Amino acid sequence: MLLAMIHNKRIKTFIETFSGIRKREFLYIFIMGCASFIGFIKMMVYGKYLSPASMGYFSIANTIAGYGVFLHLGILNGLNRELSVSFGKGNEKSYSELVGGSTIVLTLLYLAGLIVYSIVLPSIPMASPMKEAFFYGGLLAFSAPFGQIVILRLRSEQRVFAFSSLQLLNSIILLIIGVAAIIYYDYKGAILIVILTNFIMFFICNKTLLRPVNYNTFNLKEIKYLIRIGFPLMISLLLINLQMSMDRLFLINNKSAYEIGIYSMGTLPLILGVAINGILNQYIGPKLLFRFGQGVSLSYIFKKSVMASIAIICTMLIIWPIVAIILHYSINTWLPNYTNSLPIISIFYFGTIFTAASITGVTLNAANRQILILAIYLFTTCMSFFAYLFISYYKLSLNWYAYINTTAQILTFSLTTGISYYLTKEKIKIIDSQTRG
Repeated sequence: MLLAMIHNKRIKTFIETFSGIRKREFLYIFIMGCASFIGFIKMMVYGKYLSPASMGYFSIANTIAGYGVFLHLGILNGLNRELSVSFGKGNEKSYSELVGGSTIVLTLLYLAGLIVYSIVLPSIPMASPMKEAFFYGGLLAFSAPFGQIVILRLRSEQRVFAFSSLQLLNSIILLIIGVAAIIYYDYKGAILIVILTNFIMFFICNKTLLRPVNYNTFNLKEIKYLIRIGFPLMISLLLINLQMSMDRLFLINNKSAYEIGIYSMGTLPLILGVAINGILNQYIGPKLLFRFGQGVSLSYIFKKSVMASIAIICTMLIIWPIVAIILHYSINTWLPNYTNSLPIISIFYFGTIFTAASITGVTLNAANRQILILAIYLFTTCMSFFAYLFISYYKLSLNWYAYINTTAQILTFSLTTGISYYLTKEKIKIIDSQTRG
C-alpha cells in the first residue's frame, strides 16, 4: 500500500512538472511566434510606404550596421556562454561582475568605433544618398550592443516570459511607430526608431527587470577570458553576417538602389528563418548550456539540438505551399511595385529552412570548440565570395545572387551538424577508453 502511494505520488509529481514545462514552452512559442510574425510583416508594411529605392537604402543601412559586430571583440559571444553556465552553477557573484565589467568595456569600444567611423566616412567617394545610408548604418551599429546585452541577460537568467514579452513589445513598437516615422522621415525614420528603442530598452530593463549588476569591480583577466573564448565565435558571427549579406555588398557595387530594394523584399523568407532560428536558439541554446553546466553529457546536447532541427525542417517543408500562396497574393495585391521579388522569394525560402533549423552549433559551443564554428563559416564565406565574384563579373541576374545565398545556408547547416556529430562520437570514445583504463 505504501509503495503504491509513493508510486502514485511520483507519477503525479511528474505529470505536474511536465504540464508546467509544456505550458511555459507553449506560452513562449506563442508570444515569440507573434513577435516574429509582426517582424515578418513589418518588412511588407515598410514596403507599402517606402519606394523600392528607399527600401534599398534601408537595406544598405542595416547591412552596414551588421558589421559593427566586430567592435565587441567577442565579449558578447563569451558572455552568451559564460553567463548561462555561471547561472547554472549558481555563481551569482561571478555573473554580476561579468555583466558589469563587460558593459563598461563594450560602451568604450563602440564609442571609439563610432568616432573613427564618423571621421573616415566623409572621405569615402560615393553619392550623397548612399553616404547618408552608411552614416545611419553606423549609428544603428553603435546602439545595437545595448539591446543585445538586455536580451542576452534575460536569456541567461532563464526569464522566458519576460524575454518573449519584451521581444513582442519591441516588434509592435518598430511596426507602428516605425511606420509613423517613415511617413515623416522616409527610411531614416525607421532606423532612428530602432536606435531609440535599443537605448530605452537598456535603461528601463536594467532598472526594472534584470538582476542588480556590480559596475564597480572590473576584472581585466575575466574580460580577456571572454575575448579568448568569444573571439572565434564573434568572427564566426561576422562571417555569418558576411555570408548572408555578401550578396547585398556586391549588389551595392553593381546594381541600383531600386534593384537592391526589389532584392531586399525578396529576402522576406530569410527574415522569417532568422526569426525562427532566434526563437529556437534563444530558448534551446541557453537551456542546453544551463543543463551542461549542471553536468549533462555532450551527447545529450547534440541529440536535443538535432531533434529540434529535424522538427523545424519538416514543418517548414510542409507549410511551404501555404506560405507561397499567401506571399504571392499579398505582394500582387498590396505591393505591386515589388512583384519582381516573387521569384527571389521562392529561391530564398528553401535556404531559409536550413537557416531556421541551424541550432546544432550549440554542441560545439558547449564543448568549447568555437574554433570549429569559425572554420565552418570561414569555408562557406570564402566559397560564397568566389561565387558572387563570378556572377558579378558576368553581370548575371538577381536570381543568381539568391541561389548562392541559399546554397551557402544549406552547406553551413550540413557542415555544422556533421562536425557536431563527429565531435560527440569522439568524446564518447575518449570516455570509454578512460573507463576501460
